[in-house]
Amino acid sequence: MAIKEVQKYKKDFEAHVQKLVQELVDEGVIEAKIQVAFMSAIDTGTLQSSIHGFYDSSMRVGYIRTGVDYAAFVEYGTGVVGAGAPHPAPEGWAYDVNSHGESGWIYKSDRDGQFHWTKGMPSRPFMYNTYKYLQQIASRVAENVFEDL
Repeated sequence: MAIKEVQKYKKDFEAHVQKLVQELVDEGVIEAKIQVAFMSAIDTGTLQSSIHGFYDSSMRVGYIRTGVDYAAFVEYGTGVVGAGAPHPAPEGWAYDVNSHGESGWIYKSDRDGQFHWTKGMPSRPFMYNTYKYLQQIASRVAENVFEDL
């Protein structure tokens, strides 16, 4: 009898862990989209709409991702402007790697087809802020998920 109870508890516990991770992923997707809007990182809306999350049951891990290549540039910033307003945890990120400095550079915009000049852009750490938010709410969410176990 005790073995069956332990097996049931283990199964229930695993289901609760999966539910916890999925709830945190869902909350994280919402928060990341809010952060993009709050930080004025919306240009075409592609970044915000590309944010999604999922739970990988084989790895027992939740993921929050964006489907655009330029998300890292938004997150960390670029050029001398980014170096002046860097990411809170910029490990491994290099600003102004092409030595443009104060001269900046010209690029062609995919949005309007026009050429524009820039010195870069500041960090808008929407994913970092989402990570910090999830740290803050994780205990509360876990208490709610596990209250009936």
